[in-house]
Amino acid sequence: MAEPPIPRPVEQREPVEDVEALWERLSGVLARYSAKLLGNTTAGEDTVQDVFRRYLESGPIFESRIQQDAWLWRTTRNAVIDRLRSRKRQKTESLDAIMDMENKTESGGWEPTDASANPERHAYLRQRLARIQQAFETLSDSDRDLLWLVEVEGFTLERLARIVRRPSALVKVRLHRARKRLKMAAIGMGAEGS
Repeated sequence: MAEPPIPRPVEQREPVEDVEALWERLSGVLARYSAKLLGNTTAGEDTVQDVFRRYLESGPIFESRIQQDAWLWRTTRNAVIDRLRSRKRQKTESLDAIMDMENKTESGGWEPTDASANPERHAYLRQRLARIQQAFETLSDSDRDLLWLVEVEGFTLERLARIVRRPSALVKVRLHRARKRLKMAAIGMGAEGS
C-alpha cells in the first residue's frame, strides 16, 4: 500500500494594499534606507516620493503584498543607484551638509552621547565608530543592504527573505557572512578591541 502524500502548507498571501496604506507602512523605512545609502535625508525622501510616483503612474498589478513590497524595495534600490551614478557625473554639496556642519563630527558621522562623562572614552568611541562606518562602506551593496535592513530597520529573517525572494536559510547564511566581512574590515581598520 502506498502512503498518502504529505500535504504541503499553502502559503498565506496577504492581500495587496492600496497606495495610502502602502505609503503609511513603508515610506518611512524606505526613506531611511535611501537616506543612509545616499548620505542625505532629503535625497532619501525625494527618492521614495519618486518611487511612489512611478508606482502610481505605472499601476503595476500584484497578486500579493509580498510582490508589492518586493517591487517597492527593488525600485527604491535602483532609484538610489541611479542617483549615486548621477552624483559621480555632477558633484555638489548638499544643503543638509552645509546647514548641519556644526552638529556633525569630523568624519560626518553620528556623535556618541556620553561626551561630558569621560572625554577619553568619548574620543575612543568616536574614533572607533568612524572606523566601523568606514568598514561598512567597504562592503558590497548586497551586504550593506542586508545588514542595514536587519540591524537598523529591525527586519526579521523571514520578512527579508520574502522581500529578496530567497529562502530564509540562504538569507541567514548571507547575513552571517556579511557580519563576518564587516568584522574583518573593522579589525583591519583598527576598530575592534577594548
